[in-house]
Amino acid sequence: LQAAGPVIYERESKFGTVVVTDEGNNTRALRFGRDGVRQSLVKLDDPEHLALAYTAVALTGLTLCAEPKRILVIGLGGGTLPRFLRHHYAEATIDAVDINPEVAIAAITQLGFREDAAMRIHIADGRKFVESVREPYDAIFLDAYGADSVPVHLTTSEFMAAVRRALRPNGVVVGNVW
Repeated sequence: LQAAGPVIYERESKFGTVVVTDEGNNTRALRFGRDGVRQSLVKLDDPEHLALAYTAVALTGLTLCAEPKRILVIGLGGGTLPRFLRHHYAEATIDAVDINPEVAIAAITQLGFREDAAMRIHIADGRKFVESVREPYDAIFLDAYGADSVPVHLTTSEFMAAVRRALRPNGVVVGNVW
C-alpha cells in the first residue's frame, strides 16, 4: 500500500498534504502525504474498478436494503465509491461529503470524479453534515479517514446516534474501520 508512482499533483491544505500519484495502467492513487498509504485507487476509464478490497466489501451492505434512492458517503477520497454507486444506481441521489476542499479538487481535476444534478460534493465536516440532515438516506457509507485513522469525532456514540437519525428505518450503514 505504501509504494507510490510519480507524483502528478500535490497541494497543501490545513488538513495535510493531498497527493495524487500515477500508478500506471491509467490508474491514479490519492494519498495524504508523499509517503502516505493509498486512500483511493482510481482507474480513470472504469467507474466499476474497485482496486482496494474494502470498497467491494463495503458494497455488500447494499444487499441489506431495498434499491437505494438516497445515498450518503462521508469521506469522498478519490471518489471511487460514489462513481461506482452512480454507475449502478443511476437514478439515486448521491451526496459525498469531505471536510477537505483540496481532496474534492483532486478528485475532480485528477481522478475523474464528475458531479451531476444528483451527485454532489459537499465540503463540510461529516459530523455536522449528518447532524443537519433533514431528509433521511437509504444507505450511508462512513469512509472518512485522516492520514492514519478515523477522525475521533466520527467515532463517538453521539455521532452514531446522529447517523441513525439520518437513516431511513430500513436503511443500512456501512463503516470502514480499517
